[in-house]
Amino acid sequence: MIINARPHINGNSEDDFAAALIAISNAYDGLAEALRKVRCNVTHGRNYQHLEANEALWGRQYDVEAVKQQGDIALKAIGDIHDALCDVPLYVDAA
Repeated sequence: MIINARPHINGNSEDDFAAALIAISNAYDGLAEALRKVRCNVTHGRNYQHLEANEALWGRQYDVEAVKQQGDIALKAIGDIHDALCDVPLYVDAA
């Protein structure tokens, strides 16, 4: 992914781009923490007691795999944006 935008005197400043990078970094960290909470708490075996034994095993396994798959996709997307922002040269074009 490439971000072609650049800071300009009559556009956004270097600080705006830096703030966006900080925000996307915080979003990545926040999502990673949320996914840890889902894996450690929500998909804990004790939360499947309402199901029969085989259903509980299958249901938990499905949930764990689905959360991992979707979480990995989301983290990669945020990471790609972060990396693209890191590649933006932060200088103001005088033009």
